[in-house]
Amino acid sequence: MSRQQLTLVVGLLAGLMAGCGGHYILTAPDQMAPAGGDAPVVVRLQRNDFFVLDLAWKDEPITFRIHGGDERNAWTDDLGYAGTLVPAPETPGNYVMSIYYKDPDGEELLGQAPVYVWDPDTPIIAIDVDALPMTDFEGDASDAVEAVTRMAKAANIIYMTRQDVKDHAWVHEILELGGYPSGPVLKWRSQRYGITRDTSGRVPMLKIESRLVSQLGQLKDAFDGLTAGITDNTLSAQAFADVGLSVHMVGWAADPVGVEVSRTSWAELISNPPVKPARRSRRAAAASRRRSATIRRPLPDPSLRPAERPRAERPARPDPRRRLSMRPRSTEQPVRTDKPLRTSERPRHIEQPETRPATDDQRPRPRRRPRRVVRRVVTTRPRPDEADEPELPRRHRIVGVAKGPIDLRELPATPDE
Repeated sequence: MSRQQLTLVVGLLAGLMAGCGGHYILTAPDQMAPAGGDAPVVVRLQRNDFFVLDLAWKDEPITFRIHGGDERNAWTDDLGYAGTLVPAPETPGNYVMSIYYKDPDGEELLGQAPVYVWDPDTPIIAIDVDALPMTDFEGDASDAVEAVTRMAKAANIIYMTRQDVKDHAWVHEILELGGYPSGPVLKWRSQRYGITRDTSGRVPMLKIESRLVSQLGQLKDAFDGLTAGITDNTLSAQAFADVGLSVHMVGWAADPVGVEVSRTSWAELISNPPVKPARRSRRAAAASRRRSATIRRPLPDPSLRPAERPRAERPARPDPRRRLSMRPRSTEQPVRTDKPLRTSERPRHIEQPETRPATDDQRPRPRRRPRRVVRRVVTTRPRPDEADEPELPRRHRIVGVAKGPIDLRELPATPDE
């Protein structure tokens, strides 16, 4: 090998190891959040320094913000993924999330991602995009479009895919061309090979990512209505079952081990969707009609006396049984005593706090209840010298009320009857 060839090889290796002025790649799929809650955000940061090698950029801080709200920061892991919870707006709707990164050399990167803010009580169905037929040649595309469209009227739809996260905009276009309703496209990471760099020498390293995970677990905690998942492969069915979703499989793929699967087809899902709209009870419907009738009722004319008002405007007579069963309410308004009031504003029925703590001598002593003294004449055996005296009968008599200790020997004798 000549000297020029050796110099070229060394230069290529040095450029591969140290970088040759590449660019960053920030991948941010669609995000979801409950109204007034937190959005479980997952993004990925990579850098392209040589040819087609997109190296994962780990241990880097990324800043998130939704619609001018509070900022949140997260660090990337060994494969370049960063995840955190970002506060979402109070009003449901579609918003934009800003993602910011700045490296130690001062290079800045700003990205944006759509955020779907939904009511947490609305039902949600997760559908595997890879299970949707796009043409009738691939499957029953017309039945699938009709089934998903009917589901979208009763619930919100989210699409899960194993495609590259950078192609989520392309997935939106494919769904729109196929006639499917719009919804967020979320990425779950399947088994693949990832390239990262060592911390010490920044040497590219090959790591195997054998996980099929997504933010479904956090979404299940945030949305109580996320209860069902539709797919056509075993790996996705296992992922749905791991987060507690009911699995509905379309096709002939093998069932996951230890997972209860509901076998169905797109034609069956048209008439029997996994989530049906909640029906109101008769009592709730009657209460809604009463509220609407009360709102539409015109206000009474204050110039007319009650006897001159129309019957519809007269106040209803209270039910005597309800009035007797209810406890009377106090009409007195509470008065705050934590702030000193003026002499004219001090109510009489409220005890004003003392300006200084009372000592032991100044504290009022509790009043003692008067005791009722009962005199009891006890008969005993007569002594020999008193045998001639008559025996006194046993009796009780209330003498009076005493305010202190009394010596019974000083009481007057009880006369005999």
